[in-house]
Amino acid sequence: MIVSFCRCSGLFAVLIGLMLISVACFNSETSSSIAFVSEIDGDAEIFLLEPNSGNTTRITSNGGSDVYPIWSPDRTKIAYLSDQSGNYKVYIANPSEGVINRMLVDSDIRIEPLKPIWSPDGSMLSFSASSDGDTDLYLADVNVESRQDATRITFNPGAEHLGGWSPDGEWVVFHSLGLSEYQGIWIRNPKGVNSIRLTDKDDRDAKWSPKGDRIVFTRYGKDGQTRICLLVVASKGDWSNSGESNPDERCLTDTAENSRSPMWAPSGELLAYVSSVNGTMEIFTMDREGLESQQKTTNSVDDLYPVWAPDGKEIAFISYLYGLGEIIILDVSDGTHNRLTENDAQDHSHNW
Repeated sequence: MIVSFCRCSGLFAVLIGLMLISVACFNSETSSSIAFVSEIDGDAEIFLLEPNSGNTTRITSNGGSDVYPIWSPDRTKIAYLSDQSGNYKVYIANPSEGVINRMLVDSDIRIEPLKPIWSPDGSMLSFSASSDGDTDLYLADVNVESRQDATRITFNPGAEHLGGWSPDGEWVVFHSLGLSEYQGIWIRNPKGVNSIRLTDKDDRDAKWSPKGDRIVFTRYGKDGQTRICLLVVASKGDWSNSGESNPDERCLTDTAENSRSPMWAPSGELLAYVSSVNGTMEIFTMDREGLESQQKTTNSVDDLYPVWAPDGKEIAFISYLYGLGEIIILDVSDGTHNRLTENDAQDHSHNW
């Protein structure tokens, strides 16, 4: 069972290591909080971090591994995976109602430890799961209160990994691994019957632009080289025509350095990503055309996993400058950094 804490009379703090865990009634701070995973007590648990005050609120407390928290579009719920019952299951936490946690899916499928993703209207969760050893994409209805069987929406023999939803909720984008004849970026209309293959190379980590007209992804080349590449919808503006008139495809970074983890800014005008500089990974931004690339961090260690703030003014990332991974905030306009977590444990899997 997940243990939740709430004290309506006020705030109190519990010091665990060097991290101050504020366990309190949820208030307006949660609307701007970063959900993340910390291993401060020896296993992966989910916390909320308020970027202005640094206050931290614990969401889960159990002997399992709780990972990949992700906010719902309206920022009232958090979906995550937990293996507290043995295998990974999908759970929903509702911080606005005092951390009510419930299992969403209870079936024989084996849910993969990969990030679940909300539909744009917040009514559905999509995730990767396997049945008979074949990993495919599934959907579950968040509004169903009882535990449910998930709906399978892909049937390729390869291993499908979800990238995200189109802004209008009509498509999911994913990549397929394992079999060369199925590898690449695909899209699928959850309400339809067909999947459309957009690329045929080792392409992964696809993300739809907030404007709906582009898909950014990472291309894996020989010897592990990685590049940031882009698909732009065909002139008719309809992704369903992509099978007949392929979208424009181009790569935005050079093979001289490894670049990956592209993330769209909420405006759709900028991309954040990581790229190798002198042997370490640093945070960069560039515009949606792949121009005006700017290096945002310069360290002797890796800075990884950029995630945009909801207002697009800051980027949260994981840095190993202080040993184990800590969450750092970067102001995009002036380049200043602010360390948010400080403990002797690994902090990761942040979502803003």
